[in-house]
Amino acid sequence: GKLGGVRLKRITINPEKWEIDPLYHDPEIVMKIFKACEGDVYDYKLILGFLSWPFMLRRQSERTATCSKFCAAALGYREPYRFDPADLTMAVRAANHLYYQRTIILK
Repeated sequence: GKLGGVRLKRITINPEKWEIDPLYHDPEIVMKIFKACEGDVYDYKLILGFLSWPFMLRRQSERTATCSKFCAAALGYREPYRFDPADLTMAVRAANHLYYQRTIILK
């Protein structure tokens, strides 16, 4: 893309405009995965793919990048290219639910 594909960028998140879910991750693993995909081309076909949703053509390519693919890889999910933002949100929330359930049981 114009800005060089996958890149590191610090942003300020406004909680009034974003849904924020806690994550339990290893920052070193996140950086290792970032370095492996830095500069990869964005999957613009998927990003603009809201037009293809009625036809169920919304799955990512293994060779291109999106934020959800990067996050799924950093969290250790298998086949991260299969996650769109909605799928990843549900997976993270399910994992958090299981984490909290386990924490309560172990106390």
